[in-house]
Amino acid sequence: MPPTFDETYEPRPWRCGECRRILGVVMRDVNRVRSLYVFQRDREDQGMPTVFTLRECPRGLFKLLGLHSCDGVECSICGARTEWTPSKESYERLMSHFVKDERKHEPV
Repeated sequence: MPPTFDETYEPRPWRCGECRRILGVVMRDVNRVRSLYVFQRDREDQGMPTVFTLRECPRGLFKLLGLHSCDGVECSICGARTEWTPSKESYERLMSHFVKDERKHEPV
């Protein structure tokens, strides 16, 4: 089942830090958390899929779905590794789960 995306957030290309090829796209889910979807192959601006295609997540388009962070995605053109760090929203969401978890284990 494909994830449910925030329809008000336009998917944004995510580029290699060196050669600027499009390595993936950043999309936001209904919880307003940004995630990275890495393409199977690097793309040029002309080769960018349509918004409708991106949101449908067709099989074979992405090699990684919904990353919140990673050490780096390697560009097949120049070999540079571009890091994806957690967005403010995903960090706050993660921390809210820890706070809820701590409250469950507090002595009464």
